[in-house]
Amino acid sequence: MSENNTKKNPIIRALESHLNVGDDWSALATDIPGIFVVKQPTTKSRPAKLCLAINPVDDMGNTTKRRPIYISNTEAFLGLVKMLEDDKENIVGLGKIIDSMNGVKPKNTKNANILSIRK
Repeated sequence: MSENNTKKNPIIRALESHLNVGDDWSALATDIPGIFVVKQPTTKSRPAKLCLAINPVDDMGNTTKRRPIYISNTEAFLGLVKMLEDDKENIVGLGKIIDSMNGVKPKNTKNANILSIRK
């Protein structure tokens, strides 16, 4: 992308700033619940880079996992989405079995005070 286009796009400006001056492993929140942009540190074999961090949120917007899922490229993200979509019923079924074995009780996730817009 040309320097002129970079100056016009606030998303690119924010991402470049986070990559250049953000602390290693610092998370930049987005307006998509549970999606963050994280700066991964430089290693011996590559420079610092940005990745998506996916961490589900509760009804209050707080992250629910200690460690997110890190996705560093679009191909990996699309592969994850496809895998989850293709075998959703089996994965959910397996998750429910694991929940019951671990003594996890299902939560009532319906909240009458939240307007559901997404499908």
